[in-house]
Amino acid sequence: MLPASIAAPGVGGREDLPDDLDPSPLALSEQEMFLLAEERSPAVRSARAAARAASAAAGSSRASRFPSLRVSSGYSWANREAAFNGGTTSWNVRLSGSYNVFDGFSRDQNIARAENQERVAFVQEEDARRLVRAQVDGAVFALRTSEQAIAIAIEARDVAEEDLRVVQQRFDLSVATILDLITSQIALVQAESGLVTARYDYAVARAQLEAILGSEL
Repeated sequence: MLPASIAAPGVGGREDLPDDLDPSPLALSEQEMFLLAEERSPAVRSARAAARAASAAAGSSRASRFPSLRVSSGYSWANREAAFNGGTTSWNVRLSGSYNVFDGFSRDQNIARAENQERVAFVQEEDARRLVRAQVDGAVFALRTSEQAIAIAIEARDVAEEDLRVVQQRFDLSVATILDLITSQIALVQAESGLVTARYDYAVARAQLEAILGSEL
């Protein structure tokens, strides 16, 4: 004689699922996450510092086109007698300037090289910003996808539970077979397993986004 009901291990174990992994609202908007990631990204910081250094070097190279001026002054005191009072004093101020008229075009070459390095540094900084933004965008997309996967998994779990309830009643009335009941139980176990997987995928996606931002959400 078959038992009135058969329960598979793990079936109906909704209380065993990690409910704390359910999706929760993000503390920052997408634009705020972009700005935070750029601010805290080591790659962006390094590229920004390199761009500033290249800009300063280019400015220094361009300054070589202007003449250089030098101003100096002096004060002297002399006394023919062995005394600290009296004597004669004098002041002098000197102004000198220089300008390199022709240097074999090395000045222009240095300026062109420095300006090219400046442009490259700014392009690299912008590339670093774009890369960080792409990482944030990808992590947010993965997070949204995981949220949708959880919603689908919950719906599949609910459908499997309802199917098992109906099959169980049909089995109790000797309308359904034991194979029908076991098949429905297995479907519920798989649906609950899929929900657990979806929740952990969400947790991983959220952790990856927090790692990029360097901050908890």
